[in-house]
Amino acid sequence: MPNIVAIELMFDKEHSEKILSECKIGENCFDFNSLIPEPPDLFRGNLDRETERAHPHNWLTWRKKHWGTRWNSFECSTRTKSLNNHPQTVIAFQTAWTLPAPIFRAFIRKYRIPFYVVWYEDMENFWGMASYEILNNQILIRGTENDPEHKLLLADHLWNYSSDKSPAAIKQHSGALLVKL
Repeated sequence: MPNIVAIELMFDKEHSEKILSECKIGENCFDFNSLIPEPPDLFRGNLDRETERAHPHNWLTWRKKHWGTRWNSFECSTRTKSLNNHPQTVIAFQTAWTLPAPIFRAFIRKYRIPFYVVWYEDMENFWGMASYEILNNQILIRGTENDPEHKLLLADHLWNYSSDKSPAAIKQHSGALLVKL
């Protein structure tokens, strides 16, 4: 059984209709293919070490490289919440093993709107929060990862350990990362 990462992506509600329809929220969940499509010629069979060596252009290797994780999203839902008295759309979903950081970069490249992400891995190996925005035609990522102050807050919020807690707005962070669009 893989380690599961619970993730929430939050953005201004005025963009909801377009994003939710294009990212196939609903039955198809938050489809990573809507942002970074898988090539149709990938080997899609079961993979063991020998098969993976024999078929290097396979779904697993490609997804880990291009999505940052081995599986598409699952257990998806959407809701509206208020952040600083401003309506936000929240896409909640899960994925396996790691954070799909390339998906977040593809999301901001495509929609060019600021958004927030919070995450917590179920075995407590990593957790964090980040904001993404465009600044001078580059992606500005501000965030914190594995900050002990946020651990219980994110665990409570994303894994429903306590239903009365909710993460605060992203605080001023010590570091920022600029990524080319």
